[in-house]
Amino acid sequence: MGIITEIIEIVRTNASKKVEALIDTGAEGNYISERSSKEFERIGISGLRETYVSVAGSREKELKFAFIFKEVKMLNAMLSEPEFIILDGIDYDAIIGVEVLQIMGLSIDMRADRLK
Repeated sequence: MGIITEIIEIVRTNASKKVEALIDTGAEGNYISERSSKEFERIGISGLRETYVSVAGSREKELKFAFIFKEVKMLNAMLSEPEFIILDGIDYDAIIGVEVLQIMGLSIDMRADRLK
């Protein structure tokens, strides 16, 4: 399986923005790049909150900031109020984890390296 990306639309009542998201079936959460988070703050498209995130290989938790968006649209599916944790240094605007794929009823076509 290769890299799978998808354009997602992040929606607020009076604005929306499309970004490229990496589909990562190994990720439990959803993440947004710090670069993109600044753009969302600028256009007023999200709500910010604090959240604790597990540190890989440890029982420790780290305080991070996360956005709660009104909706995220991908393909023909929509999810209300998903949380996206802000991470610095990621190569994509966003990363979509397995939980969102399951909730949205999306799966991966392994032969074609795309969502269905």
